[in-house]
Amino acid sequence: MSIDEFLRDLLEGDLLRGEEKHVSFRMLVPEISYEYVEESRKEYFPPYVARRAIRRLTKRGDIVLDPLAFSGTVAMEAYSHGRIALVRPLEPSLEIFIRANLINQREVLWTDVYRGIISLKASTKKHVPGCTLENVYDPKTFEELKRLWGGVSELPEKIKYVITAALLRVSRNTSVKDPLKEVEREARRIYERAASFASSIRYRGSIEITYKRGEIGSLAITALPKRGIVRGRYLELCRLGYSEEDIGRMAHSEPPEDEEGYVEYVLKALKDYESERVALYGGDHISIIRSMRDRLERLGRRHLGTLIDEKYGALLVISRRLFDASYGLIYHPLNTLR
Repeated sequence: MSIDEFLRDLLEGDLLRGEEKHVSFRMLVPEISYEYVEESRKEYFPPYVARRAIRRLTKRGDIVLDPLAFSGTVAMEAYSHGRIALVRPLEPSLEIFIRANLINQREVLWTDVYRGIISLKASTKKHVPGCTLENVYDPKTFEELKRLWGGVSELPEKIKYVITAALLRVSRNTSVKDPLKEVEREARRIYERAASFASSIRYRGSIEITYKRGEIGSLAITALPKRGIVRGRYLELCRLGYSEEDIGRMAHSEPPEDEEGYVEYVLKALKDYESERVALYGGDHISIIRSMRDRLERLGRRHLGTLIDEKYGALLVISRRLFDASYGLIYHPLNTLR
């Protein structure tokens, strides 16, 4: 396939050389399911957008990178389409939710998960969070959650992630009448969503959580990170054993407030990986996507195209790895769609 044919296919219309095109991601991918997406992260990176890019820019068996992962959308879409996903999370609770969604219902029944939840009630081990939470929770809720969290380390590996994900969700509420019942309800919801997700997969890929740099892939795709993500997960990170100092260090590595610094932050994250193509989803930050595009053009490389959806925001697509250590251009044109 020639570059002209690739662009025409990608942009669903006449060839646009470095121009913008208005589309509807929802209409381009009508059969999408939200089953694997946690409610609070659903709109962070809409599956419509990720699926569109992964389908068009990669083939089965390719490696898909997400260097600024938060919602897990890229990982799950790559996995469910036979790709290999390498993701570097913005904060560590993401790994829990991804692994919970990959539970194998053929090997683990709901009764196994339920028995694990009940075993938490009998646990005598008290969990000590990584930071002080006594003044955050209602006293009764705090004591009950300490006991439930204390039993997590004793759970079998095959059910631990589902129950831990449920506990993380319940732990966001600082006053819960019956934490055990709420954990059971959340775990059941996660289990059923995972089962629905698994039944929809035709070609399974794989997912690896990685913090290494220099990974190589066919596509690096990520959403522009929101500011304050780490602080917004304070309770969950404390429950996972991270101290206030740990959380402070994570927060310090979040993107800066000013737009120029923000653009540099994203470019640096992309620089850590080697990929043939890059797709950046900007949500409603269309101005930042345009700033990113302008920066790339100043480096001497015209982007392939920008897709703009009035509801879901903008997706910028560029070809090949663009930067060396000093952000200098590396020219390697995209000649074919692999």
